Amino acid sequence: MPARLQFRNFTATGELYGDAWGAVDSFPITPCELCPNATYKAAGGDDVALCRACPWRTSVGIANRTSCACYRVAGGATGFTSLFFNTTTGECEGRQETHYAPPPELSLDGTVLTRWQQARCEPGFYCVGGVRRVAMGVQGRLGMRVFEGVRYPCPAGRYGNRQGETSPQCSGSCDPGFYCPPASATSTAEPCGSTDRYCPAGSAAPVAVAAGYFTVEDATAAVRSAQAVCPRGHWCPGDGLRHACAPGRHGGALGLSAAACAGACQAGYTCAAASVNATARPCGGTAVYCSEGSAVPTPALDGYYTISAGMQQALVEATDPLNTTRTAQILCGPGYYCTGGAKIAAARSAVDLMRAEPARIKCPPGTYQWRYGAHDVSDCAPCPAGYFCPSYPAPPTVDPAPFECGGPDVYCPEGSSEPLPVKRRAVSQVPEMLHGCGVGYYSTGVAREGLDDGGATRSAQARCEPGYYCRGGIRTECPAGTYGATTGLNTPRCSGWCPAGHACPRGSAQPSACAAGRYAPQGSPDCYDCPLDARPPPPPPLAAPRCRTSRLCCYGAAAA
Repeated sequence: MPARLQFRNFTATGELYGDAWGAVDSFPITPCELCPNATYKAAGGDDVALCRACPWRTSVGIANRTSCACYRVAGGATGFTSLFFNTTTGECEGRQETHYAPPPELSLDGTVLTRWQQARCEPGFYCVGGVRRVAMGVQGRLGMRVFEGVRYPCPAGRYGNRQGETSPQCSGSCDPGFYCPPASATSTAEPCGSTDRYCPAGSAAPVAVAAGYFTVEDATAAVRSAQAVCPRGHWCPGDGLRHACAPGRHGGALGLSAAACAGACQAGYTCAAASVNATARPCGGTAVYCSEGSAVPTPALDGYYTISAGMQQALVEATDPLNTTRTAQILCGPGYYCTGGAKIAAARSAVDLMRAEPARIKCPPGTYQWRYGAHDVSDCAPCPAGYFCPSYPAPPTVDPAPFECGGPDVYCPEGSSEPLPVKRRAVSQVPEMLHGCGVGYYSTGVAREGLDDGGATRSAQARCEPGYYCRGGIRTECPAGTYGATTGLNTPRCSGWCPAGHACPRGSAQPSACAAGRYAPQGSPDCYDCPLDARPPPPPPLAAPRCRTSRLCCYGAAAA
């Protein structure tokens, strides 16, 4: 069987199969393209460099690019009856009427159109119209057919495996996955070649696969017979193969041909390889976030919280109660600590937990936090004594001394989230004691030593000591003439009036008996001396106890 060149872009059979097909001794494997405008090509080959420019001062290009149309000769010479383009020299030349020149398209150098002599027909052939043909009765070779004594090649895309073939269709069509150049002797003359081309049944040449298509994997890579549109989740650049869209991207359309596929995965979602939509899988929860083009979720860093960013943030959060589509992380601000992405401090029920706000956890009530990037509850410092630090539902506390406790009737120990009222004494039924607060107790302490804040930063409470009564968180000495014998007194009368014969100065815890020669009526803050004219007391053995409860006692009145 005659040798032929293998397919390499533009090629031709390597041997003429009889002169009967003369000027068609080659065939294109892929479509030819015209040379650029204003150029011509007179030699064989498929390199664009063979396209030569028409002389621009003397000629212009023609439609079939085989020559140039001349309108003058170089140098401006005249006297010619006509001009023609010499494809050998590449110049316009003049001619006289006595000279014959073929049309420009017949001036192709080195082809059957430029034969320059004739010869007598040899024995065994007959020649008609300048073509040598096989004489009648000559047996056809494989891949050829003989008709009326002329040997013709089987047409491209078909084959002939019988000698003496006479049908123009030869033996049949080339098999799928193979192509048959003219004069092919088998149905599998040439394998199609590779995955980037395919050969349906009856192929004369391989067909390049189109971008956005792949060759069907029904046989080995060398004998593909059809192409199919690239499926969703894949891209097909024209090499005949299907390539899965990369992780982080999606292929939501048919016939994609670029590695970018249909676009990046939507923020808040992840896309594995070969994903077919931009929201293939939700990111996963508040502990992770997914920026645009994410293949896997990114864990939130300690000290950061996740959000759903963008113009649709409110809508996303309203339609995503479980916070599964976070798109970014933000540094935790003062008053919060952020870890794991779960804002549970704001939750008060199981439903609230499921609908947790962005992954910031407010510092607990009674603490404050002023730094950025806190990530543990230990970063929240206790509120100083004398002040209170609220939290949910109020904003978190960022100032170490934001709110003074409030007054002497309340107190705030270290770590207070709200003022504590000074204790009341529930047993009292005295009307004036039922108003106010802190009956029987008083508030103590100041935020800073030496601070005179009018009782606004008290940090503790204490039970009223003997000699005092306490109301409204204020401790007051029992008035003169009264005494306070017990703790927790809450009325100005304290334990009662000072008994006669005793003195009770201000703040007395117990009455003090008057000395001899002195007296004090009931409710006296002090004992008084007897007058100088008072009768002297009798001798001790005979003397009866003298009273000390009134002035009369000074004049000898005996104690009752």
